[in-house]
Amino acid sequence: MHVSVDLINAEIEVGGPITSQWVSLASAIVFGLSFATILTLIVTPAMLALPDALRKMLRMKAKHQPLETSIAVSLKVSDMFDSKSTSRQATAVILG
Repeated sequence: MHVSVDLINAEIEVGGPITSQWVSLASAIVFGLSFATILTLIVTPAMLALPDALRKMLRMKAKHQPLETSIAVSLKVSDMFDSKSTSRQATAVILG
């Protein structure tokens, strides 16, 4: 659009040499504001919500895992009543 408005001399100039400087300055400001807006409205809330989402994912994963170990522990605990040596095996299964 290359339009320069001189308020002191009351002139409007189209396609003047000073307009090329204003165009690059204006485009830098527009792109900078656009980038800052994206960071502020999209990236920052997403990064703030990320730790909570990771905690929820880890809890869901942890809920499914103890079911398999509890079955293995209950099988070994039922063997505990046969002899005293198997109680050490049951403890090893619980810890390992």
